[in-house]
Amino acid sequence: MIPYAHTSHYCEENVWHLAKQKEPEGGYGFVVIISNENRTVPFWRHRSSITPENPEGMVIWDYHVIYIHDDQVYDYDSDVPFPCPVWDYIEQVLGVLRTPTLPDELWKLYRIIPAPVYLKKFASDRSHMLLDGKYLRTPPSTPCIVGEGGVTMNLMQNVLMRFFDVDREEPLPMTMGHVHYETSFIDLCRSLMDEDEDDDDFLDSESSRMQT
Repeated sequence: MIPYAHTSHYCEENVWHLAKQKEPEGGYGFVVIISNENRTVPFWRHRSSITPENPEGMVIWDYHVIYIHDDQVYDYDSDVPFPCPVWDYIEQVLGVLRTPTLPDELWKLYRIIPAPVYLKKFASDRSHMLLDGKYLRTPPSTPCIVGEGGVTMNLMQNVLMRFFDVDREEPLPMTMGHVHYETSFIDLCRSLMDEDEDDDDFLDSESSRMQT
């Protein structure tokens, strides 16, 4: 696979291009958007935040997007291996063992989207990175991604996640996949690590349920 030349601060597009390369290999591929209703979510081991004063590379972002293929996580922005075994990523970057000690406003929600759905429906015109007509960060050199039906922007509808969205049966317009608490996200990752037939059934059912 030829590495995709990713662009810093555009994780949603980086993941789209990576998934486009990886999906033909088969297996289980998911895109995960991580945020919450406050848009304040902590991460560790993030490359741009590691300093002598902050050796753990802890950062609070409004959202982040990663790609999971089988039992490996692909995250261009962390300093863990690329790809990284899913449980190592959960512990070292997502810091799930720290969650009980965090204030409620920092608890994460996970929008889990089957990669084929993300590739078909995701769209971004990069307007979220504009301020007074100027880009806050240099945009990718590739064209903006247009989704199914000519949709040009649905990123922020999918970043927006509220705790009551977890129980929502029908997705809101312009959204993809389903919103999960951290515990059910971890259950999905455990299934990806295990080759048991029951876990394959679980993954198949989750993937089918989210094909919306």
